[in-house]
Amino acid sequence: MKLKVVNSPSFQRLKDELFEKVWDFSIHRNMNIVLITFSEPYGMMSLGTRKLRAFISIVELKDMIDTRYSSHNAPPETVYNDFKDSNFAEELVMVEQNAYDLSECQNCQVLVIVADDDGRKFIFASSKVKPYIVSNEGKSKLCTCLGVYTYFDDDSDVDH
Repeated sequence: MKLKVVNSPSFQRLKDELFEKVWDFSIHRNMNIVLITFSEPYGMMSLGTRKLRAFISIVELKDMIDTRYSSHNAPPETVYNDFKDSNFAEELVMVEQNAYDLSECQNCQVLVIVADDDGRKFIFASSKVKPYIVSNEGKSKLCTCLGVYTYFDDDSDVDH
């Protein structure tokens, strides 16, 4: 995958757009959200609301990009989407596209989690964050923060 080299204003614009779109889910849809971006030259920015605010507190970025979770540089992608048939699926497609564009910026890692109180979730993760999010530890911490078990279709051995 070829990384986009973007100047600071372009990076900032992409990041601001993603923050705004994700924030709207928290405000207008009453969703729990996490948004973490990390880029070598620009540092880390994080946003967490409601129940998922604790996710940012208990999971440090260094844990997410720990080499024991990192395998290969998989492309950034939506890892889970339980809202495919919802009335706001199109809005999530825009969030996904914006997160993908930002994750293609040079050295930028992106994590977006949108979850409701019933445990349904949308998770987008870039290459170095994805292995942690799909690990049992990452799934367990997500369930703990939400206070409800959320089904992961790839396995069922998550602590809950």
